[in-house]
Amino acid sequence: DNYPSLVTPHRVSIVYKNNSFAIMVDGKTLASRVIEVAKKTNKKLNNYYEPIRIGGAPRDAVNDFEIGRTHSCLTNSSGGMQCWGYNQYGQLGNRKRSEESNLPVTVDGLTNVTGMSMTDISTCAILGGNTYCWGYNAEKALGLPLNDVIQLAPTQILGAQNATQIKSGVSHTCIVKNDASVSCWGRNASGQLGIGIISADAEPTAVPSLTNIQQL
Repeated sequence: DNYPSLVTPHRVSIVYKNNSFAIMVDGKTLASRVIEVAKKTNKKLNNYYEPIRIGGAPRDAVNDFEIGRTHSCLTNSSGGMQCWGYNQYGQLGNRKRSEESNLPVTVDGLTNVTGMSMTDISTCAILGGNTYCWGYNAEKALGLPLNDVIQLAPTQILGAQNATQIKSGVSHTCIVKNDASVSCWGRNASGQLGIGIISADAEPTAVPSLTNIQQL
């Protein structure tokens, strides 16, 4: 396809590590990806320097997308969600573990997704104000009480209800709630959760100093 609208993209997202640069133009998703292939054996890199369409993604019905360092996701016009990239810990949400998927796979059981984000090892989404996460719960990246468990399908996270926005870092996640407060969970070794203490990790906890937050 030709992409004459690239000069006026609707949205641009760039990741410098080993994932992707993506543009959504008039509901179409384009990507130029650096995909690590067989890293442990031949260290060969496949490099794409011009926009390519993501195979298997909706051609004219992309609603939103988020780009992570190791995997990425989009939602379609019906609120369904698809993800692609690394999947060692089930972070693509299709009830499977695999080295990676270079085509979008459908996240199991999700419709009407209104927000999404990902750490390196997990993915989260908002549905009806509730937060669901899946992947690897190392350092409580999923917000679950038991460390080192793997969830292959979306799991509702207690303490993360009434969410309107969600954003993730490498190993922690925060939400804005409908009362404009913020709660965070995951790795907290450097105090990145903002909860007033340094700890190894934490389940969803309110950030006491933040009120009337409009956007993360």
